[in-house]
Amino acid sequence: MIQVVLPMAGEGLRFQTDYPNSYKPFIEIDGKYLFQYALDSLNTIENLELIFILRHEDVDHYAKIVKNEYPDAKIVILKSKTRGASETVLKASEHLSPNEKLLILDSDLTFESPDFLEFIKNSNDNENGFATFNSSLQRFSYCQHVDGAVLRVAEKEVISDRAIIGAYFFGSTSRFLNLAKGAISNEVPNVGEYYISPLYNKILELGQKVFCFEAASYSSLGTPEEIQEFLKKKS
Repeated sequence: MIQVVLPMAGEGLRFQTDYPNSYKPFIEIDGKYLFQYALDSLNTIENLELIFILRHEDVDHYAKIVKNEYPDAKIVILKSKTRGASETVLKASEHLSPNEKLLILDSDLTFESPDFLEFIKNSNDNENGFATFNSSLQRFSYCQHVDGAVLRVAEKEVISDRAIIGAYFFGSTSRFLNLAKGAISNEVPNVGEYYISPLYNKILELGQKVFCFEAASYSSLGTPEEIQEFLKKKS
């Protein structure tokens, strides 16, 4: 079983002009909700256990949509703003099985990476990883690697041309939980927030493996402009 956590509690400020009354993950794009494009990226993986983290505003309406689409999904309600994605995911701790695999999936993207999906299915609990795409924009996180073996990760610092897609895999849920709790308890936030990607550096310090896989395709759906660009590619 792969536990998939979708943190969907962001404010979506960049969408307020074009979609003033919409909750970003539930914007409909060509017949699908935005977050479903992210889940479709996992189309070759079976036995997914989905955990959605939703903000409390209008939660009954959006929780009903989730349950209609994914009846077995678990829903976590976020009542206040967190200090970053790591802290947000920790809010779902009570719904996570510590001995299972964990994938943290951003809701505003779509990608194709068969090698990454095969890795997720076949990895052991000491193996971790993510997919990448080519970029030089500072707003992403990046990795340095040798033949797919990650050496270092940096948040919002361009240390290579391999930007990290927001699909973060951990072979052990308990390891993620321990590292995330430790970072929040003992460290100053990285670039102002507790992000997911810096935790891979902690995993490397433990002597465990982190791998990266170049995606065959990737589209960010994080702004109205990116959605329009994505729709043009589809047409």
